[in-house]
Amino acid sequence: MATEPISINRSNVRLSDDDVFSQYSERITAFCPFLEPAHNEGVLHQHIYQLPSAHLAVLQAEVFYLGVVHTERFRQQRYELLSPKKALFCDNIVLVPHADGSGEDGRALLAWPHYLLKTLYTKAGIMFGKFWKGEEEVSRKSVPIPPPPCHFLSIRSVVKARDPYFFSKAPELLDDLVASDDHGDNVHLQIGLEQYNLDLYSVESMRSLNYYDTVLKWVKQHMNNGDITT
Repeated sequence: MATEPISINRSNVRLSDDDVFSQYSERITAFCPFLEPAHNEGVLHQHIYQLPSAHLAVLQAEVFYLGVVHTERFRQQRYELLSPKKALFCDNIVLVPHADGSGEDGRALLAWPHYLLKTLYTKAGIMFGKFWKGEEEVSRKSVPIPPPPCHFLSIRSVVKARDPYFFSKAPELLDDLVASDDHGDNVHLQIGLEQYNLDLYSVESMRSLNYYDTVLKWVKQHMNNGDITT
């Protein structure tokens, strides 16, 4: 039985399309001022993966590995873009639960992978959004936001004038956000794996080193209470 997510589709998001993610993106343009401009510039993307049948901890690791691979590609592609596309570029990892129910708890599935990615990459000027099927949330103006029809991680550039709002539950990362800039540095060197031949563009390479558990342990050691609320 396959133990890794299976890539189903990758495409530019077109708000007029009838697939689930495109329809949802069109519905929430009223809540996100960057979605429609990103769509108009052709830099709004979705990558759909079918999750395997596995325990939660295994799925969390796989989501983290996908997040790292996509974030490193995001950094490379962003570097090559010109303004305004550079600032608007948005990549979305859509996760389809297995038919047996593995991965149905989207909040638990995304919580740790999302926080680990934030901890590693905020200083590089990258924001991550986590959204799960049926999530109930309100806007800054207390207006209900349409619930997502699927689980997904969203990757985009930091907007320093707006994004501190999203760090109210992760104030320990606020300084990284304010000072963020992407100089192309390997943000993983801080973990202490310089001696390993770790390929950040390869899920298999990270999986072979059990890298998720290494990063999880490192992050917990650097947190006040070893738990998260975001």
